[in-house]
Amino acid sequence: MQEEKTDLAEQSIRGGGWLLDAPLNQIEQDGRGVRLEPKAMALLLYLAQRADEVVSRKQLLSAL
Repeated sequence: MQEEKTDLAEQSIRGGGWLLDAPLNQIEQDGRGVRLEPKAMALLLYLAQRADEVVSRKQLLSAL
């Protein structure tokens, strides 16, 4: 996935036909968006930023 901005709170990440739009807490595909709870968005952004890594449960819990 490609990062479009660097500040996590303002970040949007696009990949695989999806757009994670952090400022709006929204995920979009084909122009249709679904609003997410802030914690769910934080989880998706964390995982998307580490798409090529194995992330442990401990890492997830400490990051969120």
